[in-house]
Amino acid sequence: MIGLEVWLKERVLQRYILENKDKFRPFGKKIIDVIDNKDRYPDLYCVLEDIGRVPAEVEWASSNFREHGHPINLLSNNHGVLFVCDIDEDLGYDVLQIKIDFNDFEEWFVRNSRKIIQDTIEPYRKSEKRKIPKLWFTYLSLKQGGVADFEPALRNHTWGIQKNYHHLVISILQESRIAFYQNLD
Repeated sequence: MIGLEVWLKERVLQRYILENKDKFRPFGKKIIDVIDNKDRYPDLYCVLEDIGRVPAEVEWASSNFREHGHPINLLSNNHGVLFVCDIDEDLGYDVLQIKIDFNDFEEWFVRNSRKIIQDTIEPYRKSEKRKIPKLWFTYLSLKQGGVADFEPALRNHTWGIQKNYHHLVISILQESRIAFYQNLD
């Protein structure tokens, strides 16, 4: 039997705040923007109308703030806020705690779970991209101006590709080599 524990980490709550800033009004002020601090303390910065940028921490419960050992003065001295699902402790210092609605969070998570999973596993997917360079052969055509364009291309270290071959540019690696040939008959 799987026991009770937190399966969704705090980072998911942070994303919820980032994507739902309009649902909250700290100090009665509109949140103009939310800046992700990439899970460092404070988790986020909220830009509030008429106030500016303030630190914001996100926790499942108020008591987690103390358990994590976060310095409260960063919030208390800078109009900081704590977004929290369970206000289970008064932190003192007049730190504003804003309750996250469980039902709204749950509905948001269900709607966005596929995207959250995809974003989470994307860095671990095996890339099917080729990792070794290729040797490409390019024919210098007299009719299409290939021979006339060859000297300027060498001087500028640039070679154009015809429109019907643009899809190949993606598979050309920086270390790839291009060999030019011409029919001299």
